[in-house]
Amino acid sequence: MINTGDMVVNPSTGERLIFRQTSADTGGRLVEVEAIITPDGACAGAHVHPNQEERFQVIEGLVGFRKGREKIVAEPGDTVVVPAGTVHRFWNAGDIDARFVCQVTPALQFEALIETMFGLAADRGWMRPTSRSASAAPTRAIRTPTENGAPRSGRS
Repeated sequence: MINTGDMVVNPSTGERLIFRQTSADTGGRLVEVEAIITPDGACAGAHVHPNQEERFQVIEGLVGFRKGREKIVAEPGDTVVVPAGTVHRFWNAGDIDARFVCQVTPALQFEALIETMFGLAADRGWMRPTSRSASAAPTRAIRTPTENGAPRSGRS
């Protein structure tokens, strides 16, 4: 189960997600994560959430988005909204770590989806996007409880 402050890592895609608000925190209204994407990182591929809107607010770096047929490069301060049912993907479009806050509304089973996908990627090196090097080595550690965005000491 995902808790507020937990971090999950997808070593295949270069994504780290820190859970700011969970479904339990918001009564299922939304999930909010802070995402850190390495310079060669991207989500696993184009996908769609049939019943959930995603709202991305870029904090640092450049984030590329494909939203339907539209291609966007968002900068710090920009917000990109992906309506439910819209095919989309994102990637780091710059040379430094990209950071954004993403709200998924409603929460539904988003946390379980992320925990499962990232776990499979860590265990098997699955879901590597085509923009990443095939030599990226997976790691077994995927879930790290955090305090204020930094790993908690004494726990893994």
